[in-house]
Amino acid sequence: MSSIDWKLVIGYACADAEEYLEEEGISYRLIHTKPPQKQREQAESEELRVIAVRTDRDPLEVICAPIDWTIS
Repeated sequence: MSSIDWKLVIGYACADAEEYLEEEGISYRLIHTKPPQKQREQAESEELRVIAVRTDRDPLEVICAPIDWTIS
């Protein structure tokens, strides 16, 4: 794994983070998640953002989730 702190991609759009990691030649695994109450309500156009990066894993794990500002 490279010496770059990959946590810098937190907050990126998931697609942008993927592109960046591929350009750098880094092996990674995408993990998509969302709150349990949203499991059935996913819109096709929801933009996913990187919310966490597990740098201690091989390959690097990038966790993405939809941005949801609603408060219940």
